[in-house]
Amino acid sequence: MYNPSVRFEYLEYAHNGEFRDWLGKRYVAPAKDAVALDSEVKHSGKYSFRIQWDGAANNWSPGISFAPVAVKPQTTVAMSAWIKAEKPATVRMALATSGGTSISKAFRVDTEWKRYEMFIPSWGEPTPGLSVSPRILTEQGTEFNLACPGVVLAEAGKIWVDDVVYFFGGHTKDQPLDSIYLSGKLNHDNSYYFTGEPITLDLHFNHLGKEGFTGNLSYEIRDFLGKTIAVKALGKRSFSPNEERDETVTVVPPSDLRGAFNIVVNLENGEKKHSAAFYAGILEKNDKLMPRIGVELSSNQNSRLIIPYYKDFRIGAARIYWQFDVPLAKENFEVARDFGRAGIKVILSSGSAIKTNQETHLKELKENLRKSIGLIEIYESTNESNLIPSFTPQSNADMIRLLHDTVKAIDPAAKIAGPASCHTDLPWTENVLAAGAWKYLDIVTEHPYRNSPEIPDYAQEVETWRKVIDKYKPGMPHHATEAGRCQESVLPGNMIDDFSRRQTALDIRNIIQAFAGGVERYMQFILSAWHPGITYNVMFRGNLANNRTPVPGLTMYAIRALLDRLEDAKINRKVKFGSAYRCYIFDHGDKRTAVIWKWDGKPATLDFKKDDAQKLAFYDFMGTRIHANGMELNEFPVYIDSTLSAAELERLLLRGNLSDSSQKKIAVACDPVSETAFGVKVRNLTGKPLDCTVTVETAGLVKGKNSVRITGIPGETEKIIPFELNSAKIDNTEKSVRISVQTPGSEKITSDVKLSALFVSKAPVRLTIDGDLSDWPETAKAIRLDGKNVRWKAKSWSAKEDAVCADIRFAWDYDFLYFSAVVHKPDFFGASGAKNLRQLFLFDGFQLGFDTTKNALPRAKGLGDDDFEYDLGMFENKPLVYRRKSSASVYDSLSKAVGAADEVLFALKQYPDRTVYEAAFPRRAVSPFKLQPGSAMKTGVLLNLNNGKERVGYLELTDGLSDKYPAKWIDFILLP
Repeated sequence: MYNPSVRFEYLEYAHNGEFRDWLGKRYVAPAKDAVALDSEVKHSGKYSFRIQWDGAANNWSPGISFAPVAVKPQTTVAMSAWIKAEKPATVRMALATSGGTSISKAFRVDTEWKRYEMFIPSWGEPTPGLSVSPRILTEQGTEFNLACPGVVLAEAGKIWVDDVVYFFGGHTKDQPLDSIYLSGKLNHDNSYYFTGEPITLDLHFNHLGKEGFTGNLSYEIRDFLGKTIAVKALGKRSFSPNEERDETVTVVPPSDLRGAFNIVVNLENGEKKHSAAFYAGILEKNDKLMPRIGVELSSNQNSRLIIPYYKDFRIGAARIYWQFDVPLAKENFEVARDFGRAGIKVILSSGSAIKTNQETHLKELKENLRKSIGLIEIYESTNESNLIPSFTPQSNADMIRLLHDTVKAIDPAAKIAGPASCHTDLPWTENVLAAGAWKYLDIVTEHPYRNSPEIPDYAQEVETWRKVIDKYKPGMPHHATEAGRCQESVLPGNMIDDFSRRQTALDIRNIIQAFAGGVERYMQFILSAWHPGITYNVMFRGNLANNRTPVPGLTMYAIRALLDRLEDAKINRKVKFGSAYRCYIFDHGDKRTAVIWKWDGKPATLDFKKDDAQKLAFYDFMGTRIHANGMELNEFPVYIDSTLSAAELERLLLRGNLSDSSQKKIAVACDPVSETAFGVKVRNLTGKPLDCTVTVETAGLVKGKNSVRITGIPGETEKIIPFELNSAKIDNTEKSVRISVQTPGSEKITSDVKLSALFVSKAPVRLTIDGDLSDWPETAKAIRLDGKNVRWKAKSWSAKEDAVCADIRFAWDYDFLYFSAVVHKPDFFGASGAKNLRQLFLFDGFQLGFDTTKNALPRAKGLGDDDFEYDLGMFENKPLVYRRKSSASVYDSLSKAVGAADEVLFALKQYPDRTVYEAAFPRRAVSPFKLQPGSAMKTGVLLNLNNGKERVGYLELTDGLSDKYPAKWIDFILLP
């Protein structure tokens, strides 16, 4: 259990002792006994929770909350508690996810013990008698299907709470009490220790049984993966009926243990085991701060209490958000100065007020700048400007110039960073640079939030960023200034769980991928002493046992291990073990460190011969020294140190014995080449050259030989084997093709792959873009979109939308790629009420996606840096093409501005029963795709429908444009 108000001093700014909410309201510390254990009044056992409040307006409702439990959309869950009140009072029971999002129910509690139940028949659905947050299924963190049960006193009064129960799948039932309960606390409230410091546990035994009990007491230590690595027997213990006892136990961990771990104390008699778990960690003594990795600091944190966490974990940089007109962030300049005085590098992020309220904002900024000279290293432009609807690349560049001129006039040594774009948005960032921002920036920043660090590969994307940045200002540093993942605010039962492990592994791999690509500095999001629920944080909340002191989360320990192992080492090379692996060698100068993990599939093992192993030192994800024999490779990176050269270390690693029963050797796909030919694309998923035989098993499909042997496909590369069709032709209708691949010494692998494509005719003369399609060539065949293409419907979808269909066509010449559509829908609703161009997709119109180099991987979510996305519709009664995403100039040296694509010729003509769209995309608007015979890419086509009130649904040619999986788009090939 923990108290959701945490220790209040962690919320108070150190410089003024105040805490204020988003609206500026000041709160004061709650009474020390607002939540406490009560041995006099209880429903069962020996204690209850007593909650009391005077109802003061400058304090919030006190309550109790518990570790996360499982929930699931449209599933029945329930929570109950026995409660009584000193006098009738309102109590609220809740299951909270994140950001104040919850399902709750209010009860009027009487003065006698009574069982109260909150029954939720379908999680996430509006239910009479329940308060259901509208964002309960969509708020960040809710996707993990976890919620924290809680009970809150909602008005002045005093209540007692006991026997809280949660059930998944039905109504709750009271549970029998255990006969013995173990609890206790570590001698360090913050839960971590430096090597050599003693670890003691103050244990409390609470025997509820009516008969005596004798059992054996012991403790075990489990590493971050839950593996038992040490056990210590402590002898027999005997307890009289109803006895309570305290005892102090000294815990001796293995000498080489580092990072987070669990201590589990067990009392067992052969029939039953009673246990209590404790979360702790061990750090090396090292006071050298490493600004290579920083952690963003949440607002309302006490710098005096928080800075020691940064220093102890060697975190040498902090990102702090400031905006004068946001009460929670207004005081953060003072916090930034505290961090600067402590020797921690500070990057101060600006709010949007630099654009919306320049006069007051700049005055405040200048006043604080004068107080901060030499204390703040970097000033960053407006946070995630690419997500702010009112911003354009040009206005973003203008704000960067304004920030630069304001800061440099007062603190010339300070650096300017930006544009802080979210989701590795290279098109936006390049557009901002092209708009002139490169002149005023010292550092390019972005926020690499992503589903997976490996697919699409973040390290490769960073290499592309480097090329783009160098085009404008060679050598300008690239920082990732915000990224992270949601975590639990408290561990269930104090035990490190799979959820926390998985989220931490993804975060650390993202950091390593960033450094492998060339990112200079990385900022993890976010550190807060008090954030509740399932949310972004690198800390766990405190509890009553540790004086409500925040505890470093698993991510903090993993970051410390990464800093200890890599220090400032620079990337030297990638080592190819196969597509399911990542391995990089970093160079310190006097030694090398390899980092290796397996991110896809079941774990593997890597062994080395004795002579080779002696040249290496191995460390696990937490920094614990491990042995070489049978070293497991999984989602948690392993570090390998050596004084060998990078080339020698690479050779040694590759001659190790890799045992991987789940590794796939090949991946197979069909790639249309023409209407009568296709290629079988064979990708070698291993790290070594591969021979194979490819066979088209579909009888009678191809001319000549249906089987081809190929040799020496290099590791992690692909080869295409051409086949010519016997009689059938490829078109936009999917055809199944059975392909088999045989590798030496392995079973034959058979795959059923899909074959389809749009073959685009060349227009004999230039087409006139006027909404009249009479000049289109007959060879430009129409493709019908209708009910079979509906991918999403709103509740307001009606029979009128069921009748909508559209005929789309493409053509090309050496200057333009042409698109046309006839949409059979009697009414048309353009974006006359839209607030900005980005909302064009909410109205009648098309979205087009182009994967210009056909490089999208099957599971890669998000458009790549070679991709385009266009919206075609009507804005303020004028036809408009909006470029939502554009390809990077690294492919063709050409920049393409995000925003209104005026160079695209576009006509939209309305008739009583239909609307005609006609567009011509010039070469630059689809580059690096080339307008020449045989050119191939992938395209997605989506038709949005509006009923005059809202977007009611859409039709999609293939999957992949709405959910941003370009690999699902259809092949698109230009005919002679």
